Amino acid sequence: MKNLILASVCLGAMLLNIQNVQAQTCVTPPSCYSLGYTKTVSQCSGKAMLKCPLDTSMVFCDNSSSSSGGTTTSCPSGYFPYSQIINSCDESQGNAKLVKHGTYSNCYMCKKCMSGYYFNNKCSISSTKDSIGCERCSSEGGCSVGSADYKTGPIDGWCR
Repeated sequence: MKNLILASVCLGAMLLNIQNVQAQTCVTPPSCYSLGYTKTVSQCSGKAMLKCPLDTSMVFCDNSSSSSGGTTTSCPSGYFPYSQIINSCDESQGNAKLVKHGTYSNCYMCKKCMSGYYFNNKCSISSTKDSIGCERCSSEGGCSVGSADYKTGPIDGWCR
């Protein structure tokens, strides 16, 4: 009987300590590119590299100095020699732009717009811009007369 009372007291104490379990809020993980994995394995051939845990086809390798044609090009943080960044910056869709450094020759950065924002957007009047120069046209404002989308309006914020 003594054991039964002790077991009942312990069970009651355990039940009082159970807390509500709540689901954690899920968020979209960052992209490999935003984490600094901007190269492919072939672009880092012969160099020490780290593979992105989210996409093993993307890697990081030290680009602070790179040999090309007998000369060494050093670039500041966030910038890379042209030959190392050109293949990872696709400007054809309007949402990426290769930007040359102001004082370091042959050093470039690939600026990318967030979803729905574009470089060289041809909005008529109503648009929103972000901090790096990307623009999203509003459907109310429409596209400018010279735009390919003048009659149809912006597609996902883009007037070509």
